Amino acid sequence: MLKSNVTGITFEKVDGILIIRSNCPLGEDSGKEIERLAKAALDEGSLDFIIDFGMTKAISSPAVAAILNTTEEIVDLKNGRVLLSGLTELNVKVFEMVGILFYADIASNIEEARKRFQTGAAKHKKS
Repeated sequence: MLKSNVTGITFEKVDGILIIRSNCPLGEDSGKEIERLAKAALDEGSLDFIIDFGMTKAISSPAVAAILNTTEEIVDLKNGRVLLSGLTELNVKVFEMVGILFYADIASNIEEARKRFQTGAAKHKKS
């Protein structure tokens, strides 16, 4: 059973979608925790993911690298789907620059992301 080992990183599965929330500044440890949780969920058969950054004030370079690894594995290796929510304008620019948005789409919040999964509007980014 999945369990978060880092304070400020939570998750829940709702309607088959794994929602990972960051309620803390993302450093190396919390970035690796997101990566660990996503990999464990993939191993359990999850393919639809929302990673929410709505309560995150800062994201470090090692955390960005972990998020890139996570989204790449979900999409390229497992043919899953990822929506990122709650990103600041700066986060969007950084994620676009490093290639995360090649694998993940953006939603303004978790509710929008869930609706996009439910209506089929969340597309696979893999080409």
